[in-house]
Amino acid sequence: MARLAEQLNEKFPTEVAFGKAMDDHPLVSEILLERALAMGTSPEKTTVILIAHGPNTEEENRRWLEDLATHAHYLHRQGRFHEVRYLTHRTDAPEAIRARAREAFRTAAQEASYHGKAVVIPVLLSAGGIEGAIRNDLKGLTFHFGQPPLPHPNVQRWVEAQYYQLTGQSF
Repeated sequence: MARLAEQLNEKFPTEVAFGKAMDDHPLVSEILLERALAMGTSPEKTTVILIAHGPNTEEENRRWLEDLATHAHYLHRQGRFHEVRYLTHRTDAPEAIRARAREAFRTAAQEASYHGKAVVIPVLLSAGGIEGAIRNDLKGLTFHFGQPPLPHPNVQRWVEAQYYQLTGQSF
């Protein structure tokens, strides 16, 4: 990213700074909790499945899963759900990897419905992308599909926090 910032600065003489991705930010955890709780009552009988887009390589996928684990622990602790599982869809990965990811996702949703209510929360920035493929993977299963993070006030708070962190200013 440093090279990209240099190239942009050469072409457009201005200061460019890159912040972190949302990854495992606590504001995102709060959004996901709100989305999961909005899906109904009896969290103790509900299994939440967090599903993210996911990268192609195994090493990057491991990092994505670590971030999702942070969100899952928060949801489990704060929402008192029966279980919170997390997976990546790996939509753009080679077919064999994509097929394994989709089978794991379908199995997780099927197992969740055996224990009560299965709630799928897409950990995607906004609607309009792969949600159709995610829903299609669960065709024939009983599940409830939540909303992605956008729109939500915490996204604006996250952007503001990034700005203040990058500029060294305080709130």
